[in-house]
Amino acid sequence: MVAKWKRVVSAVFICGEKVFLCLEWSNGAKGDYWFTPGGKVKGREKELAAMKRELREELGLRPEFLNQLCFRRYYGQRVVWGGQKLYITHFLIELDEKFQFHLLAKQKKSGWFSKLPDGGIPEQVDVLFLKLRLDGLIPKS
Repeated sequence: MVAKWKRVVSAVFICGEKVFLCLEWSNGAKGDYWFTPGGKVKGREKELAAMKRELREELGLRPEFLNQLCFRRYYGQRVVWGGQKLYITHFLIELDEKFQFHLLAKQKKSGWFSKLPDGGIPEQVDVLFLKLRLDGLIPKS
């Protein structure tokens, strides 16, 4: 049986020339790694609805804050991660500096980066940073 591609969403928060990443602690063989917030799309759920649900669940963002944001479908990416075939829909969300604090006051270790941080970097995040550089959204160096 051929495994189906699982639909996943990813929030690419941009503020100035920096990208928001969270550190995922793992007990498995993958080790700790940096990622953009997001998660699986459930059943017939639309990608945007899944994105907002994941941001409420993972970062505790309130609906009134989420409703102020502009979600722009950025691009789709197929990856194999942890033995799973994932189709990731990345949403670009550009923030004004006054909104940065909403993302930093949460439980996970997180931060704003203009270049890839040290530590585990999944291929999909590495490719995402390359695309953001090529599109002129973060510095090329």
